[in-house]
Amino acid sequence: MRSAADLMATARGTLAKWPALWLPPILMNMAQSLSGIPLTSLPAQVVTGISANLGAMIINAGWLAMIGVALTGEKPTFEAFSSGINRRWGAIVSGSLVFVLLLALMLAGLVWYGDTQYGTTTLREWYQSIEKLTAAELNAALQPEKLPAAIKSWMYLLMLWMTAAAGLTFLLLYWQPLVVLRDMPWWTAWAASIRMVVTRFVQTLGFALFHLIAFAAGLSITAGGGPILALFGLTMLLFVSIFFKILYATVVDDAYPAPGATVDVKA
Repeated sequence: MRSAADLMATARGTLAKWPALWLPPILMNMAQSLSGIPLTSLPAQVVTGISANLGAMIINAGWLAMIGVALTGEKPTFEAFSSGINRRWGAIVSGSLVFVLLLALMLAGLVWYGDTQYGTTTLREWYQSIEKLTAAELNAALQPEKLPAAIKSWMYLLMLWMTAAAGLTFLLLYWQPLVVLRDMPWWTAWAASIRMVVTRFVQTLGFALFHLIAFAAGLSITAGGGPILALFGLTMLLFVSIFFKILYATVVDDAYPAPGATVDVKA
């Protein structure tokens, strides 16, 4: 198993050597931005949102194929992008939809439990009582000692769901590169990703925390105010998404090396 520093150097070198790897995530962001277009009809909004996110998932399959080619030292071309979409888009979309469904089912289960134990009437009444408060009044009302017991319980349920979602995301960190780079069906890739996380726990946790911190920093800069800061923050977010996509693919390439692969791209 290669060291974290070695894997990050390979990811950094791959990104520096092949600027073409920036194009697919730009296309993905453009596709996802379509879901934010205001439409007069709710069904049209839903259809647009679903189509935009499906488009981003499909582009993701081609992007990962390009990364896989780049990790061999070859030039990531449009042919690699097209081949990745043709071969693996179904597995990427299917696995992603199952992932979203699992999160939705977990949330639905917790909402059912919360409704049974605490009731949604209390939740609605509390929301109605705070929705017209000023910022200062709202901040005071949201202090832990001011919250009704039932509302605290609902918040604990939400925190439980967020923790479960984060845990599942962490365990499945490598499934998409496994699907595309090693031609695994999504369910096999899920199992392989969990094994990789368990066997490389400290390394993967370090990567995930670094990813989270870098993403939070980019988000903070984007929201910091001013067009220049916003542009810099958006560029940083794009860079973070590309670098860590390549890094996770590099870890997969290390754990499941391609036959005859000996190339190690470094800055």
